[in-house]
Amino acid sequence: PDDLDAAAAEFRRVAHAPGSGDDRRIESMRLRIRDARGAWHPVEVVPTRASGPDVDGLVVTVRDRAREEQLEREASALDERARQIVETAVDGIWVVDELGRTTFVNGSLATMLATTPDEMTGRTIHDFMDDDGRARAEVLTERQRAGIHESFDFRLIAADGRPVDTFVSTSSATR
Repeated sequence: PDDLDAAAAEFRRVAHAPGSGDDRRIESMRLRIRDARGAWHPVEVVPTRASGPDVDGLVVTVRDRAREEQLEREASALDERARQIVETAVDGIWVVDELGRTTFVNGSLATMLATTPDEMTGRTIHDFMDDDGRARAEVLTERQRAGIHESFDFRLIAADGRPVDTFVSTSSATR
C-alpha cells in the first residue's frame, strides 16, 4: 500500500514486542492492503506467544470488504423499499414502545387523527382515546404482552375531537 514503509515498521514493532510478564499480553496492529482491482481491505496482525514473552508466530487476517459492502448496499435498498411501503400505505401504521409511547407513525395514521407524525411522536396511545377506550386498551395491551395477536374494532379520538372508528391488527415488533 501507499504506507508500505510505515506498515513494515509497525509489523516489526508488533512482531518483536515483548509480552508483559505472566499474562503474555498480545498486541495487534491494523493496516490495509490494496488488491489488484484497487480495492482496500483491512488486515489485522496478531502475534502469538505459546510460551513466554517471545513471539512464536503471527496470525494475519484479511477481510474482503467487497462482499460486506454488497450486503450493506442490499440491506440499505431493502430498508429504503420498506420505508417507502410504510410511508405510502393507505393503512395507518403505529409503533409504540413498552410504555405505550409513540415511536413512529406513518402519514396515513396521522392524517386519520388530524395531526402529524411529529406531533404524535412521544405521546401515548391513550392520548387518542376516550375513557372507555383507555380501559379497553389496558386489557388488549396485556393480551398482546402475553403473545396474543388479534384484530378488532376500536374507536380512537382525533386531535380535533372527532371519533375515528378503526379496525386494528396488533403484533409485537422486535428490534
